[in-house]
Amino acid sequence: MSYAALKLLHVVGAVLFLGSLLLCGWWKRRAERDASVAVVTFALDTIAAADTRFTASGALLLLIGGGGLLASFGGETVTPAWLSGGILLFLLAALAWAVGLLPLQRQLRRALRDAGQGALPEAYHRPGRYWTWTSNAATLAAFAGLLLMVLRPGG
Repeated sequence: MSYAALKLLHVVGAVLFLGSLLLCGWWKRRAERDASVAVVTFALDTIAAADTRFTASGALLLLIGGGGLLASFGGETVTPAWLSGGILLFLLAALAWAVGLLPLQRQLRRALRDAGQGALPEAYHRPGRYWTWTSNAATLAAFAGLLLMVLRPGG
């Protein structure tokens, strides 16, 4: 695959991954303002669909494009700090999403299914706060990684 094609995959992956993280957090916060089980359930179902279609696809494209670009360096064992940092931050964001956010989303959706209608149940609030903290951390890590990759400080 050409350098330009790999770079395009990488950029599209970054847009999908970071964009989905940003929008999913925004959707959840907006829905929780309403405090209605039906509204929050709809938002979390939408977030789960977005994760499947956009966050996971973005992560995969980042891996394919980024891995191909890294291989195009010719197997150098020393990488610039901005590149190592960007890779590490992407991995932290992806790990927070896969190991933190996805299980918490399942827990939140289960709490809402068991609640019926009305106000958000007590079982929702603690994992909901953990989800928000984890989402913020993943989004900040992904954004910081993007900044390193685009600005390439020191390199």
